[in-house]
Amino acid sequence: PLQSVQADAAPTIQHVDLSNEADSAAALDRFCAQASVHDFVLTQAPLARVSLLKMGDGSTVVHLVVSHLIFDGWASSVMLEDLATAYQARCRAQAPQWPAAESPLVFGQAETSRWDGPQGQEDLAFWKQALQNAPQPVTLGDRQPPSPRLFTADTLKAQFDGPLLSALQQKAKQAKATLFQVMLTAVAMLVQRRTGQEDMILSIPFASQGLARHGALIGDGVLDLPLRITCRANTSFDALLPHVKSQLLDALEHPLATQGSVARAIGRPSIGSRPPLTGVFFNFNPRVNLNGFAPLQASMVEARKLGLLSQVIFNFYDNADALTLDLHHSTEFFSPQ
Repeated sequence: PLQSVQADAAPTIQHVDLSNEADSAAALDRFCAQASVHDFVLTQAPLARVSLLKMGDGSTVVHLVVSHLIFDGWASSVMLEDLATAYQARCRAQAPQWPAAESPLVFGQAETSRWDGPQGQEDLAFWKQALQNAPQPVTLGDRQPPSPRLFTADTLKAQFDGPLLSALQQKAKQAKATLFQVMLTAVAMLVQRRTGQEDMILSIPFASQGLARHGALIGDGVLDLPLRITCRANTSFDALLPHVKSQLLDALEHPLATQGSVARAIGRPSIGSRPPLTGVFFNFNPRVNLNGFAPLQASMVEARKLGLLSQVIFNFYDNADALTLDLHHSTEFFSPQ
């Protein structure tokens, strides 16, 4: 396949009025569900759809659906900053002054050079050593998926706030750890308790744009690092946390890797219908500054995920006064309950 980048592939904006709905929030959920299952034609730009929805309480929802080929979690933060810049400029009746646009082609060429160069070879050697005799992928769900798979999924949401959030923050402070490391340790213990598997691989998505000094790029530069964790059945949380910190820091020192590249390097055959090394992903999204929309009150919510290759994604958001979890999970691996 040959990638083609079109300079004039601007998406149209759909206006939807939900203000007269008896329950506009429920109507919004239905709209998001329908929009999420609408496929993109990958040979036809743009690979994005934007809708403005008027709600019953007078608020407006900006709904965005984008193909992962051109957008990732890092890009969402960049887009929100650009949107806030445009909003503030419009309030002053001025043209927005954005940073110079980054080129996805230049980024791709730079990444290819890094992967093929000494750093890429060093990182690959690290991962081959780290994943010698790699364990089989964790099976976290309670049932086997059908064949062929339909890749159906759903999202459960939870929130950690008040005393619980304070306790988590205090635990991180006492251990000289980040909240990211504390929650990753908790997920590793959960996986061990549910599966009995003590040697496991969890996938950590990692945005390479910042490392490659292309921080303003809106595109897909995400890598997934296959982090190997050993969690014995009798290991306490306080004993496991330093191990997780060490493994994570070592992994981030060698970021030029993906599950696919490492699996090929260690001779792990491709499964096709699921990731080759692990179907359990852990993602911790940094705090997004929405103050640029003042005096408006702005919030960001990820829509339900209705399709998923992996088994489960523990997707955390650090929202200042709360830690939220979007638990994206394959309904083919997990029974409804």
